[in-house]
Amino acid sequence: MPSLDTLTIGVLAIRPQHQYPGPDVNLVSRSINTQIFEGLVGFDNTFKLIPLLAEKWENPDDLTWRFYLRKGVKFHNGLPLRQKM
Repeated sequence: MPSLDTLTIGVLAIRPQHQYPGPDVNLVSRSINTQIFEGLVGFDNTFKLIPLLAEKWENPDDLTWRFYLRKGVKFHNGLPLRQKM
């Protein structure tokens, strides 16, 4: 029986490439990563951007994106997510 600090995921067909949440992963890796990592934004079922870790965002110029993070977010170990000022 697995211990409480073990995550077991059953995947059919192909093996995940890695658990790095970058863009160069296969569908299996991506489906596992979305269970582990949360992005700043996501998509709804009509592909409209929706907030995840970022509650809002703005694009003040062509080279800048500013994200405002949700309050009260914590890491898996209970430490708070802090915004860099």
